[in-house]
Amino acid sequence: MSAVSARLRHYAPLVASVVLVAAVMFTLNALAPLVADDYGIIATARGLHTPQQFAAQLWDTYRSWDGRVVGTTFAYIFGLLGKPAFNIANASAIVFFTLLLMWHGMGAVRGHLKAYVFTCLSLWLAVTAFGQAFLWYVGVTVHLWPFILILAFMLPYRLHRTGGAPSGVFGSAARAAGMALAGLVAGWCSVNVSIAAIAWVGATITLTRRRSGSSPAWMWAGLGGAAFGYIAMIAAPGNWARSDVATPGYSLLERLFRYLYFALDGGVALMVGAAVLLYLVLRLQDRADPAAVAPAALYALAALVALAVMIVAPSYSPRVLLGPVALLIASALHMLMLVDLTDTRVRAPLAALAGLGVAVVLVQLAAGAYDIRTTGRKLEARERHVIAQRDAGILDVTVEAIVPQTRVNPLWELYDVTPDPDFWSNKQIAEYYGIDSVTGVLPRE
Repeated sequence: MSAVSARLRHYAPLVASVVLVAAVMFTLNALAPLVADDYGIIATARGLHTPQQFAAQLWDTYRSWDGRVVGTTFAYIFGLLGKPAFNIANASAIVFFTLLLMWHGMGAVRGHLKAYVFTCLSLWLAVTAFGQAFLWYVGVTVHLWPFILILAFMLPYRLHRTGGAPSGVFGSAARAAGMALAGLVAGWCSVNVSIAAIAWVGATITLTRRRSGSSPAWMWAGLGGAAFGYIAMIAAPGNWARSDVATPGYSLLERLFRYLYFALDGGVALMVGAAVLLYLVLRLQDRADPAAVAPAALYALAALVALAVMIVAPSYSPRVLLGPVALLIASALHMLMLVDLTDTRVRAPLAALAGLGVAVVLVQLAAGAYDIRTTGRKLEARERHVIAQRDAGILDVTVEAIVPQTRVNPLWELYDVTPDPDFWSNKQIAEYYGIDSVTGVLPRE
């Protein structure tokens, strides 16, 4: 009994941290209103009443706008289920995402308070458009949730390298078939993160063969499935249709500078700095053995691939940096777990940095929650105004635009209403409320 009690006491702080993250993220999701593309997705979902209509809508999206079928499926499903169901699902998904990142960094499916705190603090501080990445309905279903599937697909490869992969549960043929299917889904998830995962898996297989002289069939099956899924996503006719209207053309020099500005985003730079700092600490402690830090290098390579592939994109959204940042977090966490924290030369400085990070998070969390709630109240007042006008027979409505104040707000760097009633966000809001047009004006405050 004493051993059980000791184990419970050991994991109690970690469990409390996970519960706290779940509660905070559920609260933020409950406060977060529908914004931008949400109106169009939900308005479309409302018209899907049969599986045939659902499949036809996915095919139409694949053919005319976007090859990321996995994320689009999530978006339409929860467009039908409603925002309360989404709030619960997304809070749960965020917790699983943080655990997956921790397991990747540690190379084992087990809990560790230091690793979990580092993961959560890094995500908050380094994901620049936090609201877009974790609270925005469309952003979450199209980016975060598919990324979770990618990390889950990658995890068996990571555990195999550390000897933590379960074996003997399924036959080799069943494992290969399962990984091929998982790879197909993971490859079909994200333009930049899926290809980064494919590169990471390929490098992992290469290192495995060098170490043991062979690699299991399921590894190759997963890689093949991911490659096929990625090709199917990229080959979607809708990708080319969307790129034609995404942005006007830029010269080569303009594209290069726009890309560099995007790639050197503050969150990416922060995590690169953290990884370099931890590597220097390992060098100081004579723990920077090439074999020991190799997993960190693989995650950094994957992050580089996820960044590099975006150079061909016509435009850049800050939410797509979630993938590179998270992979850099896994890289830095792996090195953190190698650091000897009993060394007085590094323990105090790292503890001070952690304390500073917690203080920053608390201040930003309070400001972000207030900003989100303020935006929600303004949108509630707008909805009452629009519905009242519609019920009075006025179908061309003018409303005030809303300007978010913090990066925690899901509306941050997204379009609200504009002065042009024919702009896409205005038209989606008009369709959502069943009116002819919406025109935005600048707020009076």
